[in-house]
Amino acid sequence: MILLKTLQINNFLSHENTQITFKENQKLLIDGKSGSGKSSITEAIFWALYGKGRSDNRSLLRKGTKIGNVSLKLSIGEQETIITRSISSTGKNTLNITQNKGEKGQFLPIERTGLKDHQDWIEKTFLKASYELFTNSIAYPQENETSFVKSNATKRKDLLLEIVGADNFDEFYEKAKNLLYTNDSETNLEFLNHNNIEANIIEFKKNISEKDNHIKTYTEIEEKVKKLTSKEKELEEKLINISQITHKISDKKQVIKALKDVGQEIKIKINTIKTEIEDHNKIDINLLNENFLSLIPLEQEIVDIEKKLENSSIIQQNINSHLSDKPQVYDYQEEIASINKRLIPLLKEKGLCPAGDACPFVLPIKGQIDFLTSQIEEKEKKERDSLILIKEWERKFDLLPKPVDITELYNELKTKKDKQDILLKTKTIIEIWNELESKLSEKKQNIIKLEKDYNDNNEAILFAEKELSIAEKDFLTFDSNFLNSEISKIKIEKQSLVRPFENASYGIKLAENSSIALVKELERVEESNNKISKKIKERQELTLIKEAFSPRGIKAVIIDYLVPQLEERINNVLGQMSDFKIRLDTQKTTIDEEGIKEGLFITVINDIGEELPYESYSGGEKIKITISISEALASLMSGIGFRIMDENILSLDKESTESFVDVLIKLQEKFPQLLIISHLQEIKDLFENKIEIKKINGVSRII
Repeated sequence: MILLKTLQINNFLSHENTQITFKENQKLLIDGKSGSGKSSITEAIFWALYGKGRSDNRSLLRKGTKIGNVSLKLSIGEQETIITRSISSTGKNTLNITQNKGEKGQFLPIERTGLKDHQDWIEKTFLKASYELFTNSIAYPQENETSFVKSNATKRKDLLLEIVGADNFDEFYEKAKNLLYTNDSETNLEFLNHNNIEANIIEFKKNISEKDNHIKTYTEIEEKVKKLTSKEKELEEKLINISQITHKISDKKQVIKALKDVGQEIKIKINTIKTEIEDHNKIDINLLNENFLSLIPLEQEIVDIEKKLENSSIIQQNINSHLSDKPQVYDYQEEIASINKRLIPLLKEKGLCPAGDACPFVLPIKGQIDFLTSQIEEKEKKERDSLILIKEWERKFDLLPKPVDITELYNELKTKKDKQDILLKTKTIIEIWNELESKLSEKKQNIIKLEKDYNDNNEAILFAEKELSIAEKDFLTFDSNFLNSEISKIKIEKQSLVRPFENASYGIKLAENSSIALVKELERVEESNNKISKKIKERQELTLIKEAFSPRGIKAVIIDYLVPQLEERINNVLGQMSDFKIRLDTQKTTIDEEGIKEGLFITVINDIGEELPYESYSGGEKIKITISISEALASLMSGIGFRIMDENILSLDKESTESFVDVLIKLQEKFPQLLIISHLQEIKDLFENKIEIKKINGVSRII
């Protein structure tokens, strides 16, 4: 049975740091003025368990703080579980769950990942109650928006099924329906597969029956191809002789062409050398040498001009440097005139008092006169010094050499360099002439040798042309066209046999493979028959499961079993507080009276037997009905040993309050732990264990 152990609240709503320890058998009352933060304690428990509060999570933070958390420790016997939920000002929400499952009792995280997975563990594995079921049975929160009586008929029915763990039957129903769909698809595929296998078996048997015909065709074509190949070989040998002569003719033609190309190259070389010698003899070398001798003085003249240009550049650089060093002259006359305007009035002062004796203010005036006079002298001195510096600079500038006009020098330099370029080319010509002159005898000998090679090449051409003529006469004695025509006919005939031969070969191979495949397909068809039988049986079983989890199946049986028990328990509690009772129905006629609605419908019957809707009763009567339903729902649940009531008794008369007190006393006997918030003195008097909450400077504290 799950019991409360400790509750630690940090910066949640109005609580800064609040801790409550619960005992195993404890009925605890939380007391305090309105707005002191009592309900924040029960809200902290709801929020820790379900992450739901009176507003969005960030608004649950205590004002001015950045992070808040609630840690709730619960126990089931020796096993303890700590659920800690936190929220930051940025909206980050975390949930951590640990249990004392370590070897030495240390708390270890549960094997879940992610916020949703942890929340599912709390609701489905640990508490076995959704937020709606928890707040309609175990806990009475203020202004419960998910109240059982306010929910629709379908939701009420779902909560009842959740108590016995049947709330996931719809999920099982959908799974069974999906599995049926999958089964149908797989069965259809298996039938298709079965048909394909049977078609394969028919095809394989047909292939095997045609094997003998394919073998006969294969043998006949093979023998015919051998005869044609032998005849083709005989004709090709005759054609080879023709081919050899043809190659010989082609080779001789290529040799003749190559010899003629060589002769042409030799002739070009001879003409080139002769032209080179003729051009050499035309050059007047003496004139060229005379012109070349004038290059040396010309080069010296170019050097002299370049030195003049360099000196002129240095002179200009010195002038530019001196101009950049020119001192600045500052005109101090305006400043001196300004100081004189201040000085003249002071000089006019006589320094006498009205009584005629020495004036005590004379000394300060004299000090001002002296200061201003010194300022004038200092600025006049600076002006004289700057004039001296500028005169010295002008004297030195007059002593500097003056630049000359370099335009004529540049023009003269360009003219001489152009002439130099021409003479340098003359030098190259002289060098080439001298080199050729030294090789002139060698080149003449080379001409003699090339002329001999040319004559020898012509003789080789005549010999090759004679051999070509003999080969062409031999070629005329063979009819190569006839031979090629006969060979082509044989090839065409052989080619026409390729496809029938391949078909026969393929048919033989196909028959052999079909014999092997037939055995496998016979095994497969038997296996397919077994699979189809299993799928049909599986479908029958899934159909039964689907119907079991449908609204007309187990759920209907459970509802029919639970509803009378719930109705009886509600009326037992309600009868102790009032003289009316309720009736629960699982079906209701629609407004048009033509259909039936499924769900869980509540009908309230007053003391004179009138059936009235829940909404027609007063606030106090509604509270009695709500409490009776919650107590009845809680009595059907097992595993949670605590109850939480948060000021749910507000508008009962004295007699009803006394009746509720009787119910509360019996409630205390059934549940080990009871946590209640109430302003009613009659209820407060029932509790020995109390804690009081007081708000001090906006912070709720236990006092």
